[in-house]
Amino acid sequence: MFFLIIGLMDPITVILNKTLHTQPISLYIIFIFLAILTLLGLNVIRKNIALIIVLFAGSIFIAFFVNIKYMIIYLALLHLMIFIIFLSRTIFDIYKDEFINVFYFVICVYEISIIIKFMVSIIDLKTGIILFYLTSAFEILVGLYFILYNEKNSPKIKLNREAI
Repeated sequence: MFFLIIGLMDPITVILNKTLHTQPISLYIIFIFLAILTLLGLNVIRKNIALIIVLFAGSIFIAFFVNIKYMIIYLALLHLMIFIIFLSRTIFDIYKDEFINVFYFVICVYEISIIIKFMVSIIDLKTGIILFYLTSAFEILVGLYFILYNEKNSPKIKLNREAI
């Protein structure tokens, strides 16, 4: 579901931007928040439904009533949450099965590139634009990787405990 939401985000954003003249970044905030929910699972959502509703309302407020600089910071924080979720899954796989799932490694690097892209675009506009295009090119390469591999069929690197 995470990748479905991420995949539908761009076409829906373009359609709503052209028809309702909404800011793309506003819609991006809402989609990324929903994508995070898909990573949490139903049990976590059920246990924290009140908090999630408050956070979703806060996300809508930020998406439509806050300065764009703060929107970008909020997006970086949302992507940091995604990074932490995938990093925890990576660490769990390493601990439980003694292997590194390359899928998780790639998505963690992808999320780091997104966070860096947002932070640099806030700090230094000239360098930020260059880095924005470079990370966008990198993200296209990552997208090609995800066309070929998913969580289940991604290569895995077996760890040798004796070597550690």
